[in-house]
Amino acid sequence: MFKFALCLSLMSLTAFGEVIFEDNFDKAPQPAWKGDEEMKTFAHPKNGQFLGPVGPGKKTGLQLSHLPAHQALRLSFELQLNGDWDGLAFASQPPGRFAVVLDQREFLSSSFNNIHGMAAGSFSAVQSFPDSYREEQWKWCCSCNPQNRDFVQASAARINSLFQALANQSGLGAQPSGKEPYKYDHTLDLYRLEFVFLHQSDKLDLSFLNPSSKPHYKYKPAATFGLGKVKIETVTVDPLTPAAEAELWERLFSDDRLLAAAAKYQLALHPDLVARKFAILLPRADDLDLPQLIADLEAGPGVRRKASQLLLSRGRAVRQDLKEELARRDPLKNPELCGRLSDLIGAIDGTDGSRIDKLSPLAIWRLADLTQLCPELAPYRRRCDSLVADALTRLQEEPLAPAKPQ
Repeated sequence: MFKFALCLSLMSLTAFGEVIFEDNFDKAPQPAWKGDEEMKTFAHPKNGQFLGPVGPGKKTGLQLSHLPAHQALRLSFELQLNGDWDGLAFASQPPGRFAVVLDQREFLSSSFNNIHGMAAGSFSAVQSFPDSYREEQWKWCCSCNPQNRDFVQASAARINSLFQALANQSGLGAQPSGKEPYKYDHTLDLYRLEFVFLHQSDKLDLSFLNPSSKPHYKYKPAATFGLGKVKIETVTVDPLTPAAEAELWERLFSDDRLLAAAAKYQLALHPDLVARKFAILLPRADDLDLPQLIADLEAGPGVRRKASQLLLSRGRAVRQDLKEELARRDPLKNPELCGRLSDLIGAIDGTDGSRIDKLSPLAIWRLADLTQLCPELAPYRRRCDSLVADALTRLQEEPLAPAKPQ
């Protein structure tokens, strides 16, 4: 068994400050821990001491108060996966998931796989981590369409190939034990995770959840988890330079899932910059008087040109309204307006589409994740969810390019 470390420390991070909580579980859990079950610890034969195990449908957490003044917090912990975590492997039941909730807001929710998939090309290798888990992702990639499996396998190529390399070096493999069905010799079962997040309150409500379902199979061990070496400390975050911001956006939209996951959490530390980018990528129209702008399309050249430019600048945010208006109009009675509406829709498809519609579903999922991490982006949440659905539909209708060799 080996450890996989995902450190989401920041290029904009200056220095750690005061440690406000730490528990290595070498003794009984500290009183601050609360959960659905009695707080206890267990010893893993190779990986050390852990809080838990936390079973399917259960949670544990901390409620801290009287925190010192701070700008942001760093949370680090070890996640020990026990039993069989299926990642996105089976369509017959939901996958094994782990989630972190900060102050009633979901901060991390991913599916993990610790049993299948050390064999190259195995579809059962797929897990959403380090990307977030979404139910439509699980249903889509577990459907009978081979193209879906090909896409998810290609998108996970780098991280799965890394797991494969580590397993080969360790002489390990996730193979059936030969003793009983559904029992596997686990490989990747220990994760060292570090996150930094904005936080200024003197209280912190932190929960670790296991939303997994209990297994349907007699010999399949339930997916449980343990927490080890939990540490929370204050940190200071410096402003991003323009070059650093540009690099983070490039990483967020890349096929490298590890860099993209780190970039997502780093960008969330700068909500003003993210909101500015969203305004470009996903322009909104709730501040526009659309009926008046559409009426202006029938006015004189100057007013008409100004209305057209404003509508075009909002792109997809107004496209559906323009389509509905075009459907309501009679082209025989309003030929000029219908022509202008049609031209605007075509122009939006030709310009805005290159920015958003051609992003992969994973890239759009990451945008949607940012709306969860940054409360300032809540107005964009429904739009991102709609774009995810559109991207999945598009992938089912269009042939996929072959995966690049790693």
